[in-house]
Amino acid sequence: MLFSDSRQRAATLAHDMSNFSDYMAERPLFAIAANAISTNEELSLNSLYYYLGLVTGQKNIHLFSGTSRENFLKDCKDVVGNFKGSQKRGKKYTLSKFISDAPEEMKQIILRFFCAEQSTLYDHAISWLEPLKIEPENAVDNLDDNGIDVSDEEF
Repeated sequence: MLFSDSRQRAATLAHDMSNFSDYMAERPLFAIAANAISTNEELSLNSLYYYLGLVTGQKNIHLFSGTSRENFLKDCKDVVGNFKGSQKRGKKYTLSKFISDAPEEMKQIILRFFCAEQSTLYDHAISWLEPLKIEPENAVDNLDDNGIDVSDEEF
């Protein structure tokens, strides 16, 4: 019984270490991507995912595991191809991948960049989130569509 408990704990720790490794690998990539965005276009979560894919693909870095890894590698390859093709033609590239295309692990990492309890001054100095300028009624309708009941006054 003790042996099986320690193996289970070891398996859990191995998984946690893998996730932490991905998170730590993304931190410098995030800073490089944020710098590239700031020199090329307006910052947004969509442009962040595109540039993370571009930087990760250009540096041939492999993150995640299973289908998330396969999907992210495919996205990186698509983004790098889009970027190189645009450069060859001398045209401005268009974002070809968006935050909605990101694997769940990537979405969690991006969320942790902004909301982690151990955020540092460095984390907050390189980025921040601002709400989109949308009509409040649309936001309330979106919340309602997702099963969150909020009145116009509460919003």
